[in-house]
Amino acid sequence: MAPKDSGTPSLIVLANFASALAVDLREHAVVARWAEQAPRKIWLTRPGDVLLTPVPLSEPFARYACALTGVPRDSVRIVTVRDRPGAAMADSVADTPGLTDELRALAAARPGTRLLPIALDASTFALAAALGVPVSPCGRGGPAVGAEALAVTELCNTKAGFRAVAERTGMRLPYGRTCSGPDLRATVRAVLRAAGSGRGVVKPDRSAGGHGLRFVGAEDPSVAADGSGVDGFGVDRFGSDGLGVDGWGVDGFGPDSRWTVEEYVPHTVSISAQFVAAAGGPRPLFDGAMRTEDGSFTGYRAPLRGIVHPQVCDELRDWGVALGRHLIAHGYRGPYDIDALVATDGTLYATESNVRRTATTTPYDLVVRLARGTPVTWTTGTVRASGPYSFTAALDRLRDRALDYDPERGDGVVLYADAPADGVSWRYAILAGSARRLDELAASLPSALQD
Repeated sequence: MAPKDSGTPSLIVLANFASALAVDLREHAVVARWAEQAPRKIWLTRPGDVLLTPVPLSEPFARYACALTGVPRDSVRIVTVRDRPGAAMADSVADTPGLTDELRALAAARPGTRLLPIALDASTFALAAALGVPVSPCGRGGPAVGAEALAVTELCNTKAGFRAVAERTGMRLPYGRTCSGPDLRATVRAVLRAAGSGRGVVKPDRSAGGHGLRFVGAEDPSVAADGSGVDGFGVDRFGSDGLGVDGWGVDGFGPDSRWTVEEYVPHTVSISAQFVAAAGGPRPLFDGAMRTEDGSFTGYRAPLRGIVHPQVCDELRDWGVALGRHLIAHGYRGPYDIDALVATDGTLYATESNVRRTATTTPYDLVVRLARGTPVTWTTGTVRASGPYSFTAALDRLRDRALDYDPERGDGVVLYADAPADGVSWRYAILAGSARRLDELAASLPSALQD
């Protein structure tokens, strides 16, 4: 690996969706599904950088992304390192013959090179030490972090840990309790008795993107006192090997499994705000409304103002700043967010934090890069095509209808995550100068991918 323009610091982008920070690594099917989004990390690269990805990028997508960002395609090295079931991606990189030596040589030739991971875990710090580079969650311009940040990162990426920190920092939370696996059914019944709505939400302690989340009600047979329920989390829904089904987690009812049960809050919108814990203090980056389906994240629209009352925006910002001060005090530097609900009466409730790069962080970086300082409205989502397309075919259909992002026009659709495995479920971002123009582009997009 002999990069051009030697001497300029590089960024080694580690697309480590396989990290125990977000989900138990034994749930390899879930990790593999998340990792399909790894190609979008190319939007973070500049000349001389390296992208370590668990799934390959199609060459048409790589050329497309580099063309939009003005980066020569041959100036970015893309290395595919397949995830191993049960292993963190950083460990897979370290175990790839010759790769650590190549990356170490790159770093030596380019003093100041940094490692940018999606998630901080012990394996990432071990890899960085082997390469002789610092870990920088903010990328090439942000501060490095040390392993002392691991504890607070691991804590705040759990549901119980977030609730504990949120209570100390003055956030409003849905009524809830945490428990171990054997106490889950009794805890659900207790929360439902106390819940004014008569409904609850059960969450695995360490999960992301809505994985493993289940909505329950007092009438649900799975909370029956006699344990007869099988459709929710009855013990007979877990095999003798302890592997859960229907999204209830690897550990099932094992004594080491942890759960959070909260009252379901009837709400009008799910929202989030992203921040960065920087050397000078917490700094807001962006906020927006989340689209969800059965509790799972499916898309985003920003900015938040104009969608909810300004007081809600201000309160969410204040909570994020308070969380950031806590993270900074414990050694963390980098991106983080707070997810929340706006109840039907307008009250804001915090639901979780993600102390890592999230599903919206890279799209935001892409928007900033393409907009070049011009304020824009933007959204992300998934659109289904009528049949499987290659990346080139899908892009051609957008171009034929003048929907693709045009730098001169300053708006349009970006296919930001490469062709999906099925060729049908396409992830997109749309940038526009106004909410009205954004809605026009979004309304025209589905028909472009229909025969």
